[in-house]
Amino acid sequence: MYSESNVKGEKLTNFGKFGLKTIPDYLKYYAEKLKENEAFVFASGERKFWDVVSWKMLYENSFSTAMSLVQIGVKERELVAVNLRTCPEWLYITFGAMMAGAIPVPIAFVYEDGSDIIEVMKRLEKCSTLVMDPGWDGENLKIIKRLVNSCNDSGEVECEQMPYLRNLIVHDPANIEPQFKCRRLDDLVNETDNEIKLPPIDEDEIAVLLQTSGSTGIAKLVAHTHKSLLLTCLFQDCGWFTPENVYFNDPHSRGLEDCPCLVSLVRNVLAGEDDPHWRSATNKKYSVKYWKCLQISMLRLRATEFILMSSMVVDDPEQFTEYACGRVVAGPGLEVKIVDDNEQIVPVNTGGEIYIRSPCMFKGYFNDKVRTDRVKSKDGWYRTGDLGKMNEDGFFYIDGRKSNIIISGGINVLPEVMEPVIKACPGIESVVVVPVPDDVSYQLLCVSIVPKPGSGLTAAQVQTFCEGLHNDRKGVFTVLPKFYLLFAKFPETRTGKTSRIELARIAAASVKG
Repeated sequence: MYSESNVKGEKLTNFGKFGLKTIPDYLKYYAEKLKENEAFVFASGERKFWDVVSWKMLYENSFSTAMSLVQIGVKERELVAVNLRTCPEWLYITFGAMMAGAIPVPIAFVYEDGSDIIEVMKRLEKCSTLVMDPGWDGENLKIIKRLVNSCNDSGEVECEQMPYLRNLIVHDPANIEPQFKCRRLDDLVNETDNEIKLPPIDEDEIAVLLQTSGSTGIAKLVAHTHKSLLLTCLFQDCGWFTPENVYFNDPHSRGLEDCPCLVSLVRNVLAGEDDPHWRSATNKKYSVKYWKCLQISMLRLRATEFILMSSMVVDDPEQFTEYACGRVVAGPGLEVKIVDDNEQIVPVNTGGEIYIRSPCMFKGYFNDKVRTDRVKSKDGWYRTGDLGKMNEDGFFYIDGRKSNIIISGGINVLPEVMEPVIKACPGIESVVVVPVPDDVSYQLLCVSIVPKPGSGLTAAQVQTFCEGLHNDRKGVFTVLPKFYLLFAKFPETRTGKTSRIELARIAAASVKG
């Protein structure tokens, strides 16, 4: 548990005074200050035990990993691709890469032929090192074995399809592919040459690349600098940057995308919400229920590109308001406006696109100037693509994504507004509204449904439900959906989110057929 006497009263705005300009600076400072206090707690139902990482352990193991990376030839500004489950070693390689002057980037294995890995490596260009988990039953390792031409005990690889790749590092491969020669991640963490000198790091250098979800297209590589990440912790009024609080990360998160909790004094607990070990052990350890444990700002309006804009504190699920994302937080140089299609600011309670300007924003999309220029104006505004409004009290509400708008018969339809209404139909587990091309209306609405197990729900029942709402409550639907399809599950992106593009493609093919 935290010792409050060590940190009580300290202002995060003192970072500049302490000379903390980079993530390694930050980790070293708190390793010396907080020592054995918990920084990360890994609660795993599969492994049936807790992994607790203290601030001292986090820094020392990351530092050792950094020296090992330099020792095997990883150079400054090279990229280190990381594909690991949520575990302490993920922290060490991610922060170790930063300390070595390299740039970590999370990647995922999706296709059995490895074509997605090859494509990602092409986009990354100077990715010299791949750090990976073998995957369940070793499926990821089997993919890599088919792709590389050779790999020795030191993890040095040759690969014609990924010519820049030089190092392959695998986490705990022994019980899955004992005959496959490779370097083990544990060796990097535990075996180092103390004579290795780490390079100096500038605060304006890229610290990490984060991938967007890719739910509406190809995932983008978002570049954040050390400065943009550390500035995030200067948001003072969220009410949870204190040693007493606990921040819960779901299994799809990798912490860095939730940078406010990472660069703060908050303990991070990483586990799945439906993990039985989380429900029992975590509640016992912290003597609180899930919602209470968070005491959390509902970060409803944040993205990989700008990390954090608004927050609302919810410690009771009954207090939660649909579409609400709270008030703008007080951060360094943060500005927010809502504009119309002509980029003119709209009145209060009027919908428009949310624009953000902040020094905490991303530097740009990696090796993609065209996309960067499309979303970032010359005077520094980021066009979020989020549609929403602000009321008289400064409270923000999100209506949906601009890119998700469906145009049917000349009327703009926001599927995110319709979906919660339709989900009220008994027997629906999940619902997504997607467009289907039409020669007359341009697009028609298709309601895609995953029924609850054993519900016996039919598409006709959902259609009757929607038509009843449309007839009885005028204005609920500006356009009535035309098609209704049942799915066992929705197609997903690499991060586990529903792929609207793929779902729309399947729906169009289904109704056409």
